This record gives sequence, structure tokens and C-alpha cells, in this order.
Amino acid sequence: MYIDSQIIEQIISVATSNNIPILTVHDSVICKERDELFVRDLMKEATKHVLGVELGFDVNRETVPKALASNNFRDIDFTSRLFDNAREHEAYQSTDYHKQQWNRFQKLGLRQAG
Repeated sequence: MYIDSQIIEQIISVATSNNIPILTVHDSVICKERDELFVRDLMKEATKHVLGVELGFDVNRETVPKALASNNFRDIDFTSRLFDNAREHEAYQSTDYHKQQWNRFQKLGLRQAG
């Protein structure tokens, strides 16, 4: 959607002109902890500037120690549990198309696991 690009562009423009380093990930912004309040206000201003109304947003604040600890998280452990659970359960009220796709998914998954 073009509108979310305009909002992020506004955030980048104002942040960088104020020497605030940020990293954008889709529609999210990562910044230094010391810049958090400025960036929050900036996000509100950007939505008001582009849309004419201030939108609310979620704050998923992670500290550096927590982010570094996430290096020990292994996606394969998490996704393996989900995959095993999904293989044991059929979707409720599936259409023929979804059943075909589910069977294809199971065959591909079993092929990769074996």
C-alpha cells in the first residue's frame, strides 16, 4: 500500500534530518532507547501529516540484553512443534482446494523431514 510507504518516508526524513538513526522493518521502526519518545511522537505526527488523523500504534519495546539473548532461539525448534501439531489435525470445514493443498503440504513436509 502506498500510504504506509508515505508514512515511513515521513518518519525517515524527519528522523535523519534530526540525526536520529532508525531502522525500518516493513511498517515498524527500530531506534535507540534514548530516542524512543522522539520517534513515538514522530510516528504520531507522520500519520497525522499523511492521513490527516493521528493513529495509535503498538510498541514492542525490546532491550538490548533481551535482543542479544534471542540469538539462542532456534526457529527450527519452534516451527517443528507447529508443523507436528498441524500434521496431526485437519482443518475444520476445509474446502476441496484446501484439502488438496494440505495433502500437498504434508507430502512436501514428509519428504523434507525424511
